[in-house]
Amino acid sequence: MVRMREAIRYLTSQKLEIFIKIPFLLHINSPAYPGYTDPAISTHGIWNFLNSGFYKEAAQIKLFPKSILETVGNDSAAILGLYHIGSLGTFTQSKGSDFDFWIIIDKKKFSKERYQSFENRLDAILKYCREAYQQEVTFFVMDQKDIKNNCYSLFDDPEILDAPRIFLKEEFYRTFLMIAGKIPLWCVLPDFQDAENDPGMNMDGITTQILSMYDDLIDLGRISSIPMEDVIKELLWHICKSDHAPVKAIIKATMVFSYGFGASNHRRLLYDKIREGYTKAGIDEFSMDPYKLLFDQILEFHESEDPKRLNLIKNAIFFRLCDCPDVKMPEEGTPKRNLIQKYIRLWKLNQHQVGKLLSYPSWAEAEKLLLEKAFVQRLAQMYKHVVKETKSQKSSLDFGKEKRNWIMLKNKIRTRAK
Repeated sequence: MVRMREAIRYLTSQKLEIFIKIPFLLHINSPAYPGYTDPAISTHGIWNFLNSGFYKEAAQIKLFPKSILETVGNDSAAILGLYHIGSLGTFTQSKGSDFDFWIIIDKKKFSKERYQSFENRLDAILKYCREAYQQEVTFFVMDQKDIKNNCYSLFDDPEILDAPRIFLKEEFYRTFLMIAGKIPLWCVLPDFQDAENDPGMNMDGITTQILSMYDDLIDLGRISSIPMEDVIKELLWHICKSDHAPVKAIIKATMVFSYGFGASNHRRLLYDKIREGYTKAGIDEFSMDPYKLLFDQILEFHESEDPKRLNLIKNAIFFRLCDCPDVKMPEEGTPKRNLIQKYIRLWKLNQHQVGKLLSYPSWAEAEKLLLEKAFVQRLAQMYKHVVKETKSQKSSLDFGKEKRNWIMLKNKIRTRAK
């Protein structure tokens, strides 16, 4: 509730309009609206959409004719769940934030012909969003069973992926916004760590029992641990991404590094902390914001385990909250402004230091490159530390069928980390 409200707060009226329209365009199939496909091949409908908050809100303003919306039943719905993933509704949302949606389907119910028609529908909606609203939107279509097993392939193609799979699921659970459809089972499961410590708690049995009782839940799998090969590969991934987003890269990479090599209190996955906060969060409770938790964790990690590089991560957090590269203070009175002011007080930054950071857009190019180089060097240091620790522990890393992606990332890194 809090995050959805924050998403709406920072969206312009035009972007808010298309944000509300997208679920409806996925649900209906009418020649009067974008995304229309041959009605002989069903490609539309979101499970239980008429009970979603989006439907109830839009019904009041009569965004779409009610007669069109009520023609799709749960049995014929093409989409099991629709979720937004990423910065929307968090402290890092900006006017340039893309709309990234996960669309979960049951692949067994799609022939090649039906899936191709479904893709055509999505392409038409994407084109409409881009041309009519100048909004970049991405749809990630995944099969429920595949994603449960950390497979992110297309409909019937072999999996081709550069980013580590386990961290895609971690980011999903950490940042997703429920749009419509079935609720991820993870939201209601007990803490997985509790299950590991309690021999009497059978998570598979609990999962089966809960799913048999509620048809509005969907099992997208759990994360029990982070494999070391995924830690290494994710660090490589962020070094490669740092060529166009160094601030984002250093923040996310530090989170990954703390998972793999921090003290026990820094190794607990943030998405578990966020789930704990579901029952505690009030109407104006922002303590469970995914990025605030991330910022606090990597600050604590540096304070206790790597204080020499603490100032560098503080700079990265400041720039992330101030929408780098167009650095500016968040609007007065907003939760984001309150958070950055809290950090300024805690870090004891004086007016000159804050002014220097805020003047980033007017820095000389050489000065900007110097800061970027510091970020990349820190990324490289973390990567080298992981490789050294892995060798000292004589760990055997098996990348299997992802060996090609692994080699590609290592080749990219040689250029980026020079």
